[in-house]
Amino acid sequence: MLSMKKSVLYSIFLLNLGFIIWFWLGSSRAFLEGTGYMQLIAWGRVVGLVAEYAVLLQLILIGRISWIEQVFGHDRMNRMHRFVGYSVIFFLLAHPTLLIVGYAGISGVSFLGQTMDFLVHKDDVLKAAVGLCIFAFVIAVSVPVVRKRLRYETWYFTHLLLYLAILLAFDHQVKFGDFEGNTTRIAYWYALNFAVFGAFGAYRFLRPVWRMYRHRFRVDRVVQETHDVWSIYISGRDIGAFMFQPGQFANLTFLTRGFWFTHPFSFSVAPNSEYIRFSVKASGDFTDKIALIPVGTYVIVDGPLGIFTEASAVRGKFLFIAGGIGITPIRALTESLLREHRDMVLLYGNKTAEDIVFAREFADYHMPMHVVLSQTAGAGAYETGHIDKEKIQRLVPDFKDREVFLCGPVGMMDTVVYALRELGLPSSQIHFEKFSY
Repeated sequence: MLSMKKSVLYSIFLLNLGFIIWFWLGSSRAFLEGTGYMQLIAWGRVVGLVAEYAVLLQLILIGRISWIEQVFGHDRMNRMHRFVGYSVIFFLLAHPTLLIVGYAGISGVSFLGQTMDFLVHKDDVLKAAVGLCIFAFVIAVSVPVVRKRLRYETWYFTHLLLYLAILLAFDHQVKFGDFEGNTTRIAYWYALNFAVFGAFGAYRFLRPVWRMYRHRFRVDRVVQETHDVWSIYISGRDIGAFMFQPGQFANLTFLTRGFWFTHPFSFSVAPNSEYIRFSVKASGDFTDKIALIPVGTYVIVDGPLGIFTEASAVRGKFLFIAGGIGITPIRALTESLLREHRDMVLLYGNKTAEDIVFAREFADYHMPMHVVLSQTAGAGAYETGHIDKEKIQRLVPDFKDREVFLCGPVGMMDTVVYALRELGLPSSQIHFEKFSY
């Protein structure tokens, strides 16, 4: 079923790309058959079309469109988003460069002179140039070496500028080049853009607002779990009708002063009719103030999202491996599977015994649980060191018969995934999602 949905989505993508190339060939044939400068103009046109198509693809990738996300998964869509984002700047810069060089060569003017002519005499080119500068800026701050120095909130609000950039560039697309004067092509381009923007707006904005209106999500209480982890209990109207799968996450926006930021958090409890719960670690951004959220604060819950769920498992036995606050989606998964009397083992890595989240809750589960502490002082009867091949083989000797669900810091997950593959476990049995931005 999933493979069929993938095939349909890939076909839609390729079909629209084919339409775009067909339109370009039909309207730019004279340029392609002309001199070298005329050919530069033709290539400048097509890279502009591909750039805009890539931007529309970006909106689909970040639109939180659940039926698409369930096909590809959060991780894969996030990787595609980054690849397309870094690639699109090449097309965005090549588009004006090729056109300027081509028209400058034909007119016998300088590169700067042709640039100024476009900006002054061509309608909407100046707005498009401003949009290009915004795109370049946002992509620059998204480069890993820069992004790691930014607070999540800064990165998030910077990306909101992209909506302005898209609006600034839109009129420029249909007034010149391959769409100029052709009502059929213009109608297609409007339809394609409005379809993408419609889906984006419906899932990214209207759906969370509708669910907020329906369920009236509010903070019921904030409970301290460890010295730096708090659980936020959210109640509302007809909570039992809010459907999600254990292991999924949602983007939360707390509607109170100082918390107007959207952050992804995993559900840390299985579905029930009383409340939903998210457990949050103070990690340096607004999460340091999470304990101060007033009871009664309204919450926009944008989700559920993710495919880190039992639905991806084939076998009936499970090995859960968690690191630190990565225990949250696993806590929800184990609660749900416990009701089904499934065979489960948990390996849980932390720095110290004081960092163990949900210790009392897991004690009531009566399931095999092995805690591994990286700091040996005060470790007592716990395992020490890190979760590695030796511990996996020794503590869970039948691990090859189990579905492995893994969640934790990115570095820890990469290390454990590598160890599991070294032990001969196929990728199809290893399930994880990364939440790094």
